[in-house]
Amino acid sequence: MRKQYSVGALCAASSVSAVHAQNNVTITVRRSDQGICIGGIERQVTLNPGQSWSYEMSSCANRVNIEPSNNSVNIGRITLSGGSSVFPVAIYLGNRSTHGFGAPPVKVGNNWAGLNAWQVTTSVLYGGINGNLTDTIHVEDLDRFDAGGQIQAQVRANDAWPAGFIVAADSTGPNGSIYCVNGRILDVVIANDVRGWISAATNIRFINIGGDLLNSVDAGGTIAEINVTGHLLNNVDAGGKITEINVGGDIGTPGSFVSITTTGDGSDIDLITADAIYANITTPNTANPRGDVDRLITTVGDFRGSLTTFAMQGVTIISVPAVSIAGNLVADISVATIKRPVNIAGDLVSGASITYAGASRDTGGITILGDLGGLLSFNTSNAGQNDADITLGTSGTPGSILSTGRISVDKDIEGDITVYGDM
Repeated sequence: MRKQYSVGALCAASSVSAVHAQNNVTITVRRSDQGICIGGIERQVTLNPGQSWSYEMSSCANRVNIEPSNNSVNIGRITLSGGSSVFPVAIYLGNRSTHGFGAPPVKVGNNWAGLNAWQVTTSVLYGGINGNLTDTIHVEDLDRFDAGGQIQAQVRANDAWPAGFIVAADSTGPNGSIYCVNGRILDVVIANDVRGWISAATNIRFINIGGDLLNSVDAGGTIAEINVTGHLLNNVDAGGKITEINVGGDIGTPGSFVSITTTGDGSDIDLITADAIYANITTPNTANPRGDVDRLITTVGDFRGSLTTFAMQGVTIISVPAVSIAGNLVADISVATIKRPVNIAGDLVSGASITYAGASRDTGGITILGDLGGLLSFNTSNAGQNDADITLGTSGTPGSILSTGRISVDKDIEGDITVYGDM
């Protein structure tokens, strides 16, 4: 008996087959046309979604394009080796033929199981995905990598191309570290929480985090700027200067202080600001090596922990405080000299201290609106007199020197001491 087929059914089946055929990943390896090499396509494969692929390139290979057919397709793990020792192999997510030079890429595909290209002598990665990075990226050089979702595994480049790399994502997981082994990180831009550490052998230019910073930041050189909308809850270390740390929430917690440290001569910190600060902050506190902390600000709460630095120079405008604490000072500040005002809106509590190891010249003075329960110590014998005015409270809200409070000097104070409360 002859079989009957519906035309509609045949069309529907054909349509389904066409949709399935579009869910794939095409990888194209192209060759250079320089020297003895003949340009063109060296290898092209079409993979199923999520399928892994390994390939050893010829010495003429100079470009690899990884192209998912649409933004819902997952990309499997890609492993590359070989390639030229003369010119870098450019590895691109998507159909492009030139480097991005740090510009935001057009994201392709969904999740990606990462890239192992560390056996390629010189390689540069550029591109972005719409989903999560689920396994590591390891390349010689990185231009820029973006993830619309979470970075769940390490992004590692032996160096940065051409002068630093950029990583941007929605968030990073506990294993989603960002690491430049020998070079510089330009920018790390994360919309929400950062749970993986960030490290560069030399400098970091800019870190911008829309959530909390829950893991450490480390640079062998300078850090220009760290901006955190939420809380900064782990250590920051730099081998050079830190220009700014701006935090919308708290630095540290009352039960877990963080460390902010710079080393080397000239390793200043220009500004640290947060709602409240629970941290031990340290710069070199000798003439050589020397590191200054110019401004320390809490906008809502206390400063608890410690600050050890050579000098607090402040900014050009003399009236702008070097230290401005909205709550209590529950910390030990040890400094050779402070050349701008110190303002504490609350108390300098028992057990806390401000110790000057040298002169406190040209300062706008020390103002504590609450009580002095701790120590103000001026050890200026080797550096001249203290010119600071010391004020406790105001006429409307008297501040007192408590039984535990002391002002200790080793020579004359040239400034005035005003106590509106009890002594």
